[in-house]
Amino acid sequence: MVMLHDAKVYQAYYTKSAPIVNYMVNQLSLLPGDKVLEPCGGDGVFIDAILDKTKLVDIDIVELNEAAAALLTAKYHDYSNVHVSVADTLLDNDLSLVSAFGGGYDKIIANPPYGAWQDFAKRDKLRKIFPSLYTKETYSLFLYRCIQLLKEGGTLTFIIPDTFLNLHYHTSLRSFFLTNTKIKELVLFPSDFFPGVNFGYANLAIISLEKCGDIETNKDNCFKVIKGFKRVEQLLDIEASNLISLAFTQREVLSNPDHAFLINENVDVVNTINQANIIIGDIAKCVTGFYSGNDKKFLKVKSVDVRNGKNYEIINPQKVYSGVEDGI
Repeated sequence: MVMLHDAKVYQAYYTKSAPIVNYMVNQLSLLPGDKVLEPCGGDGVFIDAILDKTKLVDIDIVELNEAAAALLTAKYHDYSNVHVSVADTLLDNDLSLVSAFGGGYDKIIANPPYGAWQDFAKRDKLRKIFPSLYTKETYSLFLYRCIQLLKEGGTLTFIIPDTFLNLHYHTSLRSFFLTNTKIKELVLFPSDFFPGVNFGYANLAIISLEKCGDIETNKDNCFKVIKGFKRVEQLLDIEASNLISLAFTQREVLSNPDHAFLINENVDVVNTINQANIIIGDIAKCVTGFYSGNDKKFLKVKSVDVRNGKNYEIINPQKVYSGVEDGI
């Protein structure tokens, strides 16, 4: 059970959705003898699912919270193949050595902390270790670190907020994994699929990728983006569900401004963004997004049925460019 104090300090929101857990474990394609890392062990929900599938793997669990680590140690006391350590995945010296020598894990799975508070001394350390990354957002640091910890050909699956796909702050992160891994699959769904918590992110993503040292192979890799989920149970049988499935090459994404994932079924929208001669940043300083300063004046809705729609003026549909009709 996660305590409120833990959620605030560690941002430890434990994964309690069986469809999410099962989907992620299946994405690992576990093999006998695999060396597996859970870099933020929590209550062990992923480990339980892995052990239900196979016990012929060697598992390292890293947990920063000493109380949670003690519970994990007791829980897996009878498993000689499960090893629990109290450490900070982002700063641990032993893990730094593993990453420096090309990685040591075949499979990594995690629901890393989102936006956990870092004291100023730790932030200084993180900036030195990850100079190109946005160190205020912990999940991005975990993703970067764990890719380093993978062996060549190793597989990682993470559940994280979808902000890494487009925010300018994560440009370096996107460049890193687009050139150092092959994305296997990316699924996008509302955060309310995540039971019992409200952590301020509208949407979540599960990214599954394979580490690969051949940059040109990575750029040519074609991956699927799956979205349009109505129920979390659809994760159990994606092929049979009526979902939106889009395909992109990593080279395409790398060519977008800031290497952003412009995931839109309407090609005209993507082309307009890529071919724009002027962007918002040329006019105003934008950090994490666009703030109008007067939403009631500048924002309009297509219908009063839109959430909070009654508070805004309804737009004339003739003034909306849909990509279907010419003109605005």
